[in-house]
Amino acid sequence: SIQVIIDGAVCFAKVQYFTQVAIPTDNLSEWYDANIAVILVFSAPDADLVQISNQTVLLCKYLGDEELCVDDVTSIKSIVVMIPHCPTLQSGIIEDHFFILKCPELDIFHFGVEQDQEDEADQ
Repeated sequence: SIQVIIDGAVCFAKVQYFTQVAIPTDNLSEWYDANIAVILVFSAPDADLVQISNQTVLLCKYLGDEELCVDDVTSIKSIVVMIPHCPTLQSGIIEDHFFILKCPELDIFHFGVEQDQEDEADQ
């Protein structure tokens, strides 16, 4: 699973697969390759639990295919572990959720190689 930025918001998601697609530029005769990830986005962490735990417990709900999304791989910020958890929430409801465990050593500072760097290496 990953931590990703979608529309400026931090989200957590499960990667279905990575691929590369050709996208036309403004000059429709030119194309560029975009590296993308097809992901399933989890719900936002339970706000009450985040507040009560001083932002240490992040508990999300798996939304399934409802939240299928395509995003650029450069928006991926880190790899996280989603641990299944079935808590009784303050509302008394028992639901299947996922507890987020961040892995600091797996933060992604730069994903991939810039095109200019590849060209320089070839020369």
